[in-house]
Amino acid sequence: DWPLRLIDRVPYSEQDDLVIAHTAKPPETERDWKGDRGILMWDLDLKAGETREIRLEHSLNWPSGWVLR
Repeated sequence: DWPLRLIDRVPYSEQDDLVIAHTAKPPETERDWKGDRGILMWDLDLKAGETREIRLEHSLNWPSGWVLR
């Protein structure tokens, strides 16, 4: 068995009008890891020969009629 720490990044917005949301399965152990925006971290226990899958989904929303550039 091995303890596994996985770190990945997700998009984030620096504009108030653009809202970026995400979901993770399984949920992350920590969001904005070490104070850095958009960094996710998972602490997982992985048994010998075992595989794990992490799924991330993102959504972007901005005001109607605006063009995102």
